[in-house]
Amino acid sequence: MMSATRPLAERVSSASDWQVGLLRATAFCLSPPDLSGIKWWELVVGAPAEVRNVRAGAGQLIEQGLVENRSLQLQIVLARVDWIFAAKEESDGDAFPLLGGFEESVRPFLALISRWLEAAPSLNRLAFGAQLYIPTRDVAEARRHVARILPYVKLDWEHIRDFIFRVNRPRPFLAWPEVGELNRIATVGAVSRKKVVATLLPEPQVAVPVKEEFSASLELDINMPPLDVRQEIPRERRIQIFDELVSNAREIAERGILDEHGN
Repeated sequence: MMSATRPLAERVSSASDWQVGLLRATAFCLSPPDLSGIKWWELVVGAPAEVRNVRAGAGQLIEQGLVENRSLQLQIVLARVDWIFAAKEESDGDAFPLLGGFEESVRPFLALISRWLEAAPSLNRLAFGAQLYIPTRDVAEARRHVARILPYVKLDWEHIRDFIFRVNRPRPFLAWPEVGELNRIATVGAVSRKKVVATLLPEPQVAVPVKEEFSASLELDINMPPLDVRQEIPRERRIQIFDELVSNAREIAERGILDEHGN
């Protein structure tokens, strides 16, 4: 096991360094689904959602609940479908709500999404998203983690404050090479979160910060190239495609974003 006190400069980047804040599966249907007949949550989870909100006129549906003490949400807006997997938010929690390590978090999520992909209607596009964090003691340590993620970006890391780096490094699409390249969008930064409470008396109401936390962050959006609006993803390729999206996210988390040439 890697020592928590080992100097950052000596640590090797690994997917195990990252803690998952959120995982997302996005799909675009060939046409907006009939919300009145959707039973996707029951199919995937095996029980009704704890919350269900439908705005049929706007083509919107939200269902949410807990799966193995994790938060799962289904969002449908017209033809777009999002499944979002996140940590259960604790009302008295004072830390980043995190699912856990990449592998332990993505495994149950893949099982859920695979069930849906097998039964979903005609699909036109798929994407996988992840929000990953390495909690740190302070913003300086968060910046040092960012510098380690981007070893070929030469900056005066100790004297910068706000920094966001975003890049798309496309990759050949192995599951369906004839349609183009995978988009692999990665955004790196140092983030902070403040947990606040509101005082009700005396007036006026004042928000009082009680804790501030820092983290290096890596946000990933791995998506297949857009198809013709009438073109359908072959049903037999859906799970293979989604597995490839997740595999590319894992590779970026393990190996970083840029090579020694800055590519």
